Amino acid sequence: MAAVNFYLDKPKQKTPTQIYLYFSFNGKRFSFYTGQKIDPKKWDARKQRAKGIGNPLFMEMNLLLDEMELIVKTEYIKLIRAKKDISKNQLFAPLRKLTQKDKPLQKYNFISYMDFILEEMKTQKRSKHSIKGFKSRSKLIANFLKSRPHNFDDISKRLVLNFKDFLISKNFSANYSHKIIAHFKAVMNRAIEEDLTNNRSWKSKRFTIAEEQVHNIYFNVDQLTYLFHYKFDDPKLQVTRDSFLIDCFTGLRFSDSVELHQNKIIDRDGVLMFSVNTKKTNERVYIPLHPIVKFTLEKYNGNTPPTLTGQTMNKRLKVMAKEAGFNEIVYKTITKGGKRIEKKYNMWELVTTHTGRRSLATNLHLAGVPAKSAMLVTGHTTVDQYMEYIKITSEQNAKILSKSDFYSMKLKRV
Repeated sequence: MAAVNFYLDKPKQKTPTQIYLYFSFNGKRFSFYTGQKIDPKKWDARKQRAKGIGNPLFMEMNLLLDEMELIVKTEYIKLIRAKKDISKNQLFAPLRKLTQKDKPLQKYNFISYMDFILEEMKTQKRSKHSIKGFKSRSKLIANFLKSRPHNFDDISKRLVLNFKDFLISKNFSANYSHKIIAHFKAVMNRAIEEDLTNNRSWKSKRFTIAEEQVHNIYFNVDQLTYLFHYKFDDPKLQVTRDSFLIDCFTGLRFSDSVELHQNKIIDRDGVLMFSVNTKKTNERVYIPLHPIVKFTLEKYNGNTPPTLTGQTMNKRLKVMAKEAGFNEIVYKTITKGGKRIEKKYNMWELVTTHTGRRSLATNLHLAGVPAKSAMLVTGHTTVDQYMEYIKITSEQNAKILSKSDFYSMKLKRV
């Protein structure tokens, strides 16, 4: 029996995701991208339609989905009566016309399609950070491809493996190269989903560069307390310190922490907390107000310290940490150009705006706060993402375990 269903591509995503039509018959299933996207919260999974009675946009979307369901069922019956083999291309041909997908497959090449996605991100008002990252990665890939044929059908296994060698030759870190390859794959996979190409011959298990754990620093509670009380002569470094402490005790990204003020503080049963809608993930987080953060906000009449650009903040953080005496020797080992390299730093050299977020996650972990509770503060959606921020030694981990019921159990005499 034939059936038509509509499912979301990523139903747990926080941002709009694609709606796919699935046609099932005789143990087979074909999928088709409808050209529509919706916030998963506004999708009725049981009815397989958009929620919101009376919303003209959703009504129009539901009418389109109804029409698509009728078209594909009608086309299926026609093919059955004509005793023709049912292929995906034949079945969805009328849908391609409806959604204007009957244009030549090479409407875009790889480079122009990256440009299209970038413009789409701008119209969707994605964060500046996301747009900047996508643009930077796309430029690197385009520089490699522009001297080579780069229609979708030109993307071969040999080409992608040559691209991998190109990244290694550029002496990029393994983690950066991993991001570039993930970007490349995402563009090609989306082109396949959008029916711009059927080319899958480029796929190879060798087309990857493994991520690696890098030793990034954090400030423990004692260090943060010391920093809080440190007397800086330079007013600029005082402002830098105050901004950094807010990051360390809220765990917010720099772009969110600079916009904190008293209007974002709410009282719930006598507990003061920030209510913040994060820019990058559009996730609302609730963060208890730490005494040091409260003191800092009062110091600036309810606002955060004067705003600095991320670049300026990163420069001043290093000067601040150096003056405060954070000279501990830190060794970092990374892979560059396929070779493992170890470098020695003073702690102050490694301080960035993201150190604050890493510090909160680690200090909550050391305090015994369950990962699920801490993630509601940091806004991480998976435990794996959250655990990447935890920077503790094996010795610190052993001390935490020693306090658990398992390791502190008392033996009973028998």
